[in-house]
Amino acid sequence: MFNMSASMGPKFAETADEMTERVRKLGPSPLKGIRQPERAAGPSVADTGAAASVTTTGVSDKGEGETK
Repeated sequence: MFNMSASMGPKFAETADEMTERVRKLGPSPLKGIRQPERAAGPSVADTGAAASVTTTGVSDKGEGETK
């Protein structure tokens, strides 16, 4: 983890280059070829086309709800 202020642009660029090099040295992910477990049965929100929106009072179906 790195902590930098907004005025440390050159240091940020240097650190980003170092991290990129470290990741490249690690090579491909060993998990890349592992099969992911099947998802639970039943439709998801994306499958049903249902719309939801977030309001200041919480989550409601189809944008209903009071906003402030």
